[in-house]
Amino acid sequence: MQAFLFGALCKITGWRGYEALDIFRWIVSAFTALAFALFLFWVFLNWGLATTVLMLICLVFSQWLTVYGRNLFWVFSAFYIPFLTALFWLHWREMKSQRPLQITFLLMFGAVFLKFLFTGFEYMTTVMVMAVSPWFFYAIDRRWNAKRMVHSFLAA
Repeated sequence: MQAFLFGALCKITGWRGYEALDIFRWIVSAFTALAFALFLFWVFLNWGLATTVLMLICLVFSQWLTVYGRNLFWVFSAFYIPFLTALFWLHWREMKSQRPLQITFLLMFGAVFLKFLFTGFEYMTTVMVMAVSPWFFYAIDRRWNAKRMVHSFLAA
């Protein structure tokens, strides 16, 4: 999918060669930064500024983010789409929804599908574990009973 999008951008803009590759690396890097900014926003909502700053420092000094942050083959931010979808769905909307299980299923299906489109099946186990980890967090944080936890987890 990223090749299709980058090819379409080249056709629309007329970018060619190394100029196009540099611009695409900037775009991928920006989306990676956006993914981590969203995560840091969620951390801020839950634990405040001190924890967010500490997490930012950990992210800034992470070798893996530096190495893969601008990789055109693995659009690194796509690995975090299911995780971020789950975090924000559970944080804001899930409790207010009329049909939480159906919407949870559709959101997670769409998020995982987008990940497949952009990076294929690489590191799928890691992505899936990361995507369901918010359910464990919110089950403990909000003291869900076992029935609610199982229903919500299976919908994911």
